[in-house]
Amino acid sequence: MSPRRRGDLAARAAAVTAHAIPDPATPTTRASATRAPRTRPVRITVDLAPLAHRELRAWCADAAVRLEVPTVPAADVVRVLVDLVAHDPDLADRVRAALADRLG
Repeated sequence: MSPRRRGDLAARAAAVTAHAIPDPATPTTRASATRAPRTRPVRITVDLAPLAHRELRAWCADAAVRLEVPTVPAADVVRVLVDLVAHDPDLADRVRAALADRLG
């Protein structure tokens, strides 16, 4: 990855983090304090390499057999993974290390 691309990704990540975690030193404005929380799901799109997509499909098929259900949708796997990363510090550390290897 080029240094420019890495810098662009770092800037984008910082911008997302800045919007996701409010600064306690910054007072909230009346408009943001009265806005209703979002209740509708947020759609994301992920482009996977063909091999990664095949591996995900195979994992879902295996999980369906082990769980004795007809199918395990990939979207459900992603939802569970997001929840696990958000609430399991050890897993979150492993994901950050893998990202550092991939992005570094």
